[in-house]
Order: sequence, then structure tokens, then C-alpha cells
Amino acid sequence: MSMQRREIDLVELWCRERTPENGWKHHPVVPQITGRHIDLIADADGIKTPIARLRYFGSPRGEGSWVLHWRDAEGTFQIYRNLPAVDAVSEILDFLASDPDPLFWA
Repeated sequence: MSMQRREIDLVELWCRERTPENGWKHHPVVPQITGRHIDLIADADGIKTPIARLRYFGSPRGEGSWVLHWRDAEGTFQIYRNLPAVDAVSEILDFLASDPDPLFWA
């Protein structure tokens, strides 16, 4: 099973709200959507830096969970162990918005 459109819309809205209106052209946080994950990308004056990966694990029954990944120094995404898998992508977005770890926003 793949991500639902409402989950993608929620991430897109969160990214838009995360960036102050006067920074939309120069410093946005944008989602890069693939089949099973969404990368959050910081775009600072054309330099794109992946911040986090939100990975969806679905089942044929339509149930699924989301897992947060961070990007290491080599550019490889690793599972973020301080947040267990969650049922709703909004839980990861709330966690990231609370700015708990410099791994994501340093």
C-alpha cells in the first residue's frame, strides 16, 4: 500500500507553514515525494540539503506506519531511534516542529 494523498497534502502544507512567507523564494522547506517516502529538503538560496526522511510502511490490508530517518555525514538516511514508528505522519511532523534534536535543524 502506498501513501494516501491526504498525508502528502499534510506534509506539503506543513512545509509551507514551516517557512516564513518572506522566505518562500529563498529558504523554503520543500517535500520531495517518492513512492514510499517523503524527503524534507531545505533549499537555502539554491543549495538543497535533505533534512529528514518520512518513510511509509504499508500493508496489503491498508494499514501502515511512518518512520522518521535522519541523514548522517555520508548522506545516508538512518532510522531515528528516539521516535518509534507512528500511525500518522502528523505525529512525525509535530515531533519535528517541536525542534527536539539538532540532527534535523542544525
